[in-house]
Amino acid sequence: MHQGRAGMNDFYSWGIKHDDQKGNWLSPFFYKIYECILKGKYTAFVELRFIGNEHESQIIVADFSDGTIPLRNASGIKRTERIAICYNPKLQIPLDVRSLRKDFPLVLHLNHTYDGEPHSFCLYNELWPDIERKFTPKSFIQRIFWWLRNTAEGKLHPLDQDIEQFYFKGKLFLSLPYNFNEIIDEDDNRLLILRADDEDSGCIYLRAFDGANFKESISAVRYLSFTLPSVGNIPIKMPPRTIGELYIQLLNHGFDLYKNLKESIQNVIPEGGGVKNNAEEKFFLIFISIPRVRDNDIERYDHVCYFVAESMILLGCDLNAIFLNKADGLYYRNITLSFSNDDDIVPDLALWGNRSVDLVEMRSELSAEHVRNISEVLEYDSEFNGVLAGLGSLGSRLADIWARERWGNWTYVDFDIIHPHNLTRHIANNYDIGKSKVNISSMYTQSIYPGLNNPLALSQSILDHTNELQKCMDMASIIVDVTTSLNVPRDLSINDLSPRLASLFLSPTANDSVMLIESKDRNIRMNYLEAQYYRALLDNQEWGEKHLSGFNPELNAGNGCRSISLSFSVEKVYLHAACLSAGLRASYSDDNANIKIWHYDEKTGSCIAYTVNVSSSHEIKFTDWDVIIDDTFISNLYDYRSKELPNETGGVLIGVVDHKLHQILIVSQIYSPVDSLSTPSSYVRGKHDLYDKLEDINLKTGGTVKYIGEWHSHPKHHSATPSITDRSLLDKLSNMMGEDGEPMLMVIVGENEISLTIENCTQKLNLM
Repeated sequence: MHQGRAGMNDFYSWGIKHDDQKGNWLSPFFYKIYECILKGKYTAFVELRFIGNEHESQIIVADFSDGTIPLRNASGIKRTERIAICYNPKLQIPLDVRSLRKDFPLVLHLNHTYDGEPHSFCLYNELWPDIERKFTPKSFIQRIFWWLRNTAEGKLHPLDQDIEQFYFKGKLFLSLPYNFNEIIDEDDNRLLILRADDEDSGCIYLRAFDGANFKESISAVRYLSFTLPSVGNIPIKMPPRTIGELYIQLLNHGFDLYKNLKESIQNVIPEGGGVKNNAEEKFFLIFISIPRVRDNDIERYDHVCYFVAESMILLGCDLNAIFLNKADGLYYRNITLSFSNDDDIVPDLALWGNRSVDLVEMRSELSAEHVRNISEVLEYDSEFNGVLAGLGSLGSRLADIWARERWGNWTYVDFDIIHPHNLTRHIANNYDIGKSKVNISSMYTQSIYPGLNNPLALSQSILDHTNELQKCMDMASIIVDVTTSLNVPRDLSINDLSPRLASLFLSPTANDSVMLIESKDRNIRMNYLEAQYYRALLDNQEWGEKHLSGFNPELNAGNGCRSISLSFSVEKVYLHAACLSAGLRASYSDDNANIKIWHYDEKTGSCIAYTVNVSSSHEIKFTDWDVIIDDTFISNLYDYRSKELPNETGGVLIGVVDHKLHQILIVSQIYSPVDSLSTPSSYVRGKHDLYDKLEDINLKTGGTVKYIGEWHSHPKHHSATPSITDRSLLDKLSNMMGEDGEPMLMVIVGENEISLTIENCTQKLNLM
């Protein structure tokens, strides 16, 4: 079966035929496509044409033949199609491919064209600058064949692909609130539309707000809202240029714009009253909601908006819906107008249909779900209450990130204010100096997505016991400490009413950042993690050697490596805020405790993450002190004891002493100095290099970790009970340490138990 031949009258005469059919007048770029057409096995050159002048828009007409296209395909594509390839270098997309067949079907993936013009193929879903870099004449010709073949086979628009939008995008912009559909459903007059563009925008940009949020009267843009009958999947339409063209388009979809405009504009006028026409009102908007259906089910609602370049009042006069009372200069309803009797009236478009309209491109503001989808944040892990303590340079950046991701609902807590030096790294600006950090951070994050972020700001210390703060803590599933103080994580770690605690901070040079987070059940608390963090710092040469270098207590505003008064670039704050944010989000979803360090190499620019294995800890209570000891530390002592058997061995204990909380955190140990004396029944610790090692440890930990006592092992098959000699030594050392007000701890490693002794009190851990 052969397809019938088309006559010349079946094709559009697109442009003017050129006298020179050899192509000498074509641009070099377009001439290469012309050569490819001439050489093509399945392309037959017809003629060269042009529009305007030969340098404005050049046209190659050719027949494209593809025997693989199915005969009588549902799309109506023929095996031979006459194609016009148009080239205009002044256009955004300089190449335009059109079918010259007058009865070419209205398939999907056609560009917009006006009535009486050849249909234009939508060949690419990329921008021309991207296409241009990989463009060749041959690939372009193949792309045309690809479009024809896939359209014929129904593969260009899969059944599960989104329904095509009703119109191509316009040149004006309107930003809609994220709950636009909800607002329109409740009250289609509730929107408040304002202009948002400035003199450099180069466009008209309008913003729609929920009018219920505005208490004061504001001069806003007028609009009308209509809903069409349902529409299925159709080719994208060319936007109408006049309100008359819009009327005709909508009439084809069963909606009488003429009748609805008259009724709606008349309803703008108060019944029995008149209104003035504001001379500054040069335009109004028409909203149209279009139910889009697939298989008789509504899949979504498309919303389109038109910018009508005319005052709504003056258009209403042309429609005879309202009239001007010259006596008082007010416009009134035309009460003689009957909408029920004009169904058969054919409107005279000459009276009102020539008003120009432009399609407004609508951009919806983001819902919380949309924000999270774009940010790759899981919805089910994002709706929780949290407390962010410390809104300094790092804390304010984290607040910004989490607000933009819509991760969590936060209470901000900080007693500090913005000082001039804060501007180098804080989200605040010069106008914020003197204001509280929590209020600045709260206002800033609320302004990102109004209505989505509503953090509560408490200008106080996280350690202040106020009813409002306690209420927030009771509702929270996590407290994130970024306070630059050791006081907060230590005090909160012993607070049984506190939710899960995470501590985030930068090293003094900001080359490193640290995350400590308790287990969800809080069986592993922050003070346990602090001890293990310091041990990892001392044991890891890759990041620990210079981790706290730059620490100087005289320069620091806070205590420890969480200082804010050191010199480092805001770039490092951005870098580590991103690392810490991602790390905390992942750890929040995990029930386990976690310690993580990010190390930035200034020379290479690389950032490496290190994870510290967290072990369970034991809290041993004495009369005046609580001692924290963890399983990894115990395991290390037993490994060293086993290595030295049958002799006894020992060394020095290092850790952290908190005199406020009366806590001793055992961090690690120094193994036996080389000048120690070890036998199967005794041990005398030596002193070689011990002082230097303690100084180095104290320096590396910013003055936090120091000597806290002694440890030694007992022989095989012996308990960890202190001997008479052990107690004598302990008494002597306790007196020496007591002169400085420091406790003295002795740890003894026995066969199946460990003993801890302070003064004359001994506690044991049975390891069986």
